[in-house]
Amino acid sequence: MLAVYEKYRKVIELRAAGFHFYEIAPIVGYADATGAYRAAQAYLKLDAHESTREYKALNLSRLNETRKAYWNDLQPKNEDRYRAVNAELRVQERESALLGLDAPKPAAVVQATNIQIVVRYERAAEKHP
Repeated sequence: MLAVYEKYRKVIELRAAGFHFYEIAPIVGYADATGAYRAAQAYLKLDAHESTREYKALNLSRLNETRKAYWNDLQPKNEDRYRAVNAELRVQERESALLGLDAPKPAAVVQATNIQIVVRYERAAEKHP
């Protein structure tokens, strides 16, 4: 488990240094960029370590720099206003995802039949008479 954790941490460190996931994958030992991306996501879910906080802070800083680049275009009567609004919406979506502000997606609800409910009830009654 520790080896996996260390790989996750290394992915975050390399990503914070500016490497792309396709560059990180062979360095850390993943087959492709998807493995490195998933490792980064798993590590970020832990959210308990300084490197995770630093990674988030770095990405928030990058998002703010991106925002500064088009902020003046958001002013009324600017021809590029609609493009700037779209850019702002994309930055906000990424920011929300990074900070975990989005509500979780609802899970599919599986309906149980009456027979399944009775069987579960009977099993529970057998365990706890």
